[in-house]
Amino acid sequence: MDDKTLLRIDSLLKHIDKVLNDTKGLTIDELRQHDLLLRATCFSIAQIGETMNQLYNTLGDKYFNMPWVGARGMRNIIVHDYGNADVEQVYSTIHNDLPSLKVSFITIKNDIEFNTLITERLVLRKINMKDIEPMFDNWASDPEVTKYVTWLPHQNIGITEMIVKEWIKEDKNPRTIRYMITIKGDNEPIGTIDVVDYVNGVPEIGYCLSKKHWNKGYMTEACKALIKYIFNIGFTKIVIEADVRNIGSNKVIKKCGFSFTHKEEKEHCSQFKPEPIAVNWYEIKK
Repeated sequence: MDDKTLLRIDSLLKHIDKVLNDTKGLTIDELRQHDLLLRATCFSIAQIGETMNQLYNTLGDKYFNMPWVGARGMRNIIVHDYGNADVEQVYSTIHNDLPSLKVSFITIKNDIEFNTLITERLVLRKINMKDIEPMFDNWASDPEVTKYVTWLPHQNIGITEMIVKEWIKEDKNPRTIRYMITIKGDNEPIGTIDVVDYVNGVPEIGYCLSKKHWNKGYMTEACKALIKYIFNIGFTKIVIEADVRNIGSNKVIKKCGFSFTHKEEKEHCSQFKPEPIAVNWYEIKK
């Protein structure tokens, strides 16, 4: 990502802060009576829309669920009918749209600059070739860890290497959301968490954790961080499924705030596990 993108995000955030600070505590009638403030606010909102229009060219593929169209539409309304701006619409934008937009672009800026999610005890980072051996040793080859997932334990490190290489290729796809889970101060991965699919446009997440780190709250912590990230980049709903026999995973899902929606009987777990399975489906909304 080029420096111009970060500069545009900084400019957008400054305009958002200016509008929020200048209009803080004002009622809609008070805003309507302050003509100069209203004009300045409209100008900043127009700049926000214009900047988002520019950012869409570089960020639209990755953060595709952001309200790009709505922001451009607001900009067009103000620019094309500047002298007769709808104060109610402007006021609604200030209170209903700008605060969440600010959070989203702070998240995107951090994503671009650091490419990690950081929690109290964990760092969720991108995968690299050095992860092959620890991934194989820590969980991918463990039949107990893989008992309830959709793939079989890796019989040799060559399988892990093939998967890691494929994941690194997939990282070039802007819609890929996948992290290695590490403990702060130790770069060795202890598990993975990612968006495994988009179900009718809704992200479905999945995860896996080394057995020696079970029952420490790490997966709940990582899952909550990913949920927050996904919501911050524009999504309003996330789904997840878990084998009904996987008591630990079902507990983690509930701790993260998901609500049970239904149980599904499947003829085949996956192409790697052609066996019948029953799964619980859950969802969480913003």
